[in-house]
Amino acid sequence: MRIYPHLHLFSEDYFKVLNLNPDEITITSRNTHHTWRLVCSQTEDLILVYHKHKNSDPFHFHTACISAEDAVLEIKNHDAFQLNGRRPVFPVYTRTGVIMPRQRRRQK
Repeated sequence: MRIYPHLHLFSEDYFKVLNLNPDEITITSRNTHHTWRLVCSQTEDLILVYHKHKNSDPFHFHTACISAEDAVLEIKNHDAFQLNGRRPVFPVYTRTGVIMPRQRRRQK
């Protein structure tokens, strides 16, 4: 898997591209100013997603995604979580649809 075929996903209105090569991209979210590093795995068809909150922080592993589209959705959902005071935000968007929270049943 390579990053170049998926560059259209990293729109300049949402992301600032800091570094780009065929196997990885480093971007900053314009909403939260968090920095993300997406690395194509050499052994599996996965994109490894690393994250940091401040430039002075080291990257930490965030998740692994099966596609660049999923990685971008993960970042956007994480941004929504951050901007909502680190509380869950629904609906959560995925490539296959929308995830809504389960409705709690009222106790009788």
